[in-house]
Amino acid sequence: MEKKYLISVLAIVALGFGLHLTSQQEAKKEKEQFIGTKQQAIDLINKLITDNSSFSVKLSHPLLPGKVRQWQQKGLVQFPTKQVLWEHFKKDVHQFGSYLHSLLDKNPQTGVYYHVENLQKNPTLYNALQDIQKTMALHEPKIEHLSPFKLDKESLEALQKIINLYGTQFYQNKLLDTIKEFFKGFEKEAEKIRAVEEAAEKKAAGKPTFDTVDRGDFDFDTTDYDIDYDIDLEPEYATQDYEDVDIDDSDDFISSFFE
Repeated sequence: MEKKYLISVLAIVALGFGLHLTSQQEAKKEKEQFIGTKQQAIDLINKLITDNSSFSVKLSHPLLPGKVRQWQQKGLVQFPTKQVLWEHFKKDVHQFGSYLHSLLDKNPQTGVYYHVENLQKNPTLYNALQDIQKTMALHEPKIEHLSPFKLDKESLEALQKIINLYGTQFYQNKLLDTIKEFFKGFEKEAEKIRAVEEAAEKKAAGKPTFDTVDRGDFDFDTTDYDIDYDIDLEPEYATQDYEDVDIDDSDDFISSFFE
């Protein structure tokens, strides 16, 4: 009997230890799913926003449309002329910038970022953004607008590398579609967050204010102000006795002022 009891105890202990070990492994695995730290992800997005914004401005150079057509004809850029026009490409660059800003959306009350942690758990998107940022940091500063009629060789080479990078990511790797799907996956979570925020707003709106607080009726009849109603409130005016002054109104007195 004691032997069976001992075996049962050992089995329970072993099971408990196994469950604890499994729990630790799952927690470790879940922790390992995050790429980098939250601050690293935020810094990555901010750097991309800065570089992409600068690149978008530089794409307006008047010589670029002609240069890009030549590169497309020679197969030097990674998006076909017939499928993706230059204007379409520029719009996609702007759209990419808009998506980057949206990745940093946060709760205005709590300051909590909506998407950063989800981005850290998405290696496909995170690594793509990281690769873009590395290339942008290396080549974007080399693009100089020395003149509206001329682009130096270093600027042209840098432009070609970044256009190739974006063309590959946008149209071959479908990066913009990946980001769009990433935001769609947040919709259910966003509904919950909006519900919590709306409930908090309603609760805040329902708080009693000074004007709405019930302070009870004030009974003037039962309130004693200790007013002495026998006080003589009639005003007293200062009085003074004036002596009569005799005024000389003779002709000699009056005429004396004109002599």
